[in-house]
Amino acid sequence: MVRARRSGRHTFKSLELEREIGGMLFEAAENTRVNLHNPDVMVELDVKDDTYYVIEDKITGLSGYPIGFQDKVLSLISGGFDSGVSTQMMMNRGCKVDYLFFNL
Repeated sequence: MVRARRSGRHTFKSLELEREIGGMLFEAAENTRVNLHNPDVMVELDVKDDTYYVIEDKITGLSGYPIGFQDKVLSLISGGFDSGVSTQMMMNRGCKVDYLFFNL
């Protein structure tokens, strides 16, 4: 299966590129079948202007924005469970967190 993403101006669409590259790979391989629902091999391409990039490996990180793109936030920490969970969720979104502890 081929997945392509484009940026810039091109005379073709991403789906057309996926079909063309997939067809070439299918013709080059011997004794193969196409399974779009559960592919054995995934080829990912990024096309930026006139340059093609083949993505070999992706490293997944925390979900959300990259660190430094969000402003600082203040987390009110109490003795409860929910304040720690909400703080962790903000950190996963890329926020820099300052803490304020209070106890009634």
